[in-house]
Amino acid sequence: MAHRCNTVLETAWDETIKTHKDSEIFCSCVKDWRKFINQTSGIQDELPKSIECNSGTRLWRSYFKVHDSLNASFTALTQILTARNEQHRIFYINTVLLVDI
Repeated sequence: MAHRCNTVLETAWDETIKTHKDSEIFCSCVKDWRKFINQTSGIQDELPKSIECNSGTRLWRSYFKVHDSLNASFTALTQILTARNEQHRIFYINTVLLVDI
């Protein structure tokens, strides 16, 4: 049963990204954000919730954890990026999608 649920959720996620350009842009931005945060010293330590990374056998759960951690830290991350003159990194994040996920 768990394998079937995983297959359904993974397929739905992939199809959403393929058919909705805003979802594709959003996921790409989240990936870039996560990479920037992990490569830039000091940002992760200032966030209320650690930004998760994709891992594990259930990718849909991993995607949720990444997006949930970004949502929890969005306000703090916006302030940090603005202070570092990196606010352009948040322009393409659809906050409605971030909250909905």
